[in-house]
Amino acid sequence: MSASIPDTISVIVTHVRVKAGAEAAFSAWHARFTDAVGGFPGFLSAEIAPPSLPENDWRLMVCFQNSQRAQEWRDSPARARLWEEANALIEGSPRRDIYDEEAPAAYLQANVTEAITTTVKPGMEADYRQWLSQIQEAQARFPGYQGQQVQSPSAEKPRCWTTLLRFDTPAHLDSWLNSPERAELVRAAEPLIESTAKNRIMPLGWFPTAGAPVHSVWKETMMVELTLFPMVILELHYLNAHLSALPPSLATFFSTSLTVAGVSYIGMPLAFATLGWWLLPKQESPKWLNAAGYLLVTALYAAEVVLLSYL
Repeated sequence: MSASIPDTISVIVTHVRVKAGAEAAFSAWHARFTDAVGGFPGFLSAEIAPPSLPENDWRLMVCFQNSQRAQEWRDSPARARLWEEANALIEGSPRRDIYDEEAPAAYLQANVTEAITTTVKPGMEADYRQWLSQIQEAQARFPGYQGQQVQSPSAEKPRCWTTLLRFDTPAHLDSWLNSPERAELVRAAEPLIESTAKNRIMPLGWFPTAGAPVHSVWKETMMVELTLFPMVILELHYLNAHLSALPPSLATFFSTSLTVAGVSYIGMPLAFATLGWWLLPKQESPKWLNAAGYLLVTALYAAEVVLLSYL
């Protein structure tokens, strides 16, 4: 009698540093990789995330039903052949680790995500996986592409595939979705597909991530304080007297609503327009620029306290 398979989701996470100029070839390789692993027993989803500072590594994640299925894929000749092909495209050896945990939601770091749910016609699963490889190779060449996650069908919906497609901006995403290249690929897939549904997922928060998927939460906190403080002081001096006749809870609701709107639509856009060089620095920016930004924000704090004390 065979041992029982533990009911624990397992994720293989691989970090690789792609050689300069080999990015397009690596994206094409990953399309073949996704096609191969998509037909492997126990496969749940595959995800690729292009480099983000400071690591500058590509991250590949493959999710399996349990650790035994994941280990079978790790030991498979198909995986070994694929990584042998990839050796010419990467620097050094890939660093591979395996974790028994839920798949990282890296797609939430992107600025905009399109969720595409596709119901594949019976018997067309293998052809659909090959088509996924073709469209992955095409979309990876478009500006702003930040990766995708492909999720295999569940037991409840055995023919339903889900793709999370990530771009840095809505404009870049729309450029791909409305492109002639994609339209041609979609027409080619019509004999394979029963139905398709799309839904756009926008990020939450004040901090833009276009071009910088990883940002400093500490800097974001400092910006919120910098823009929130003067608005609170102005409300205390000029607004609260007009709200005193209202019940305290209702007055507070109006006050906080105005504050949040002010921070979102005035304060934070102004902060990024003037301090974007520090908040989202370019890779080639000198290290002293970061320290200068902290000093400048500290000076702005002091200026706000002094100037608003005269109200």
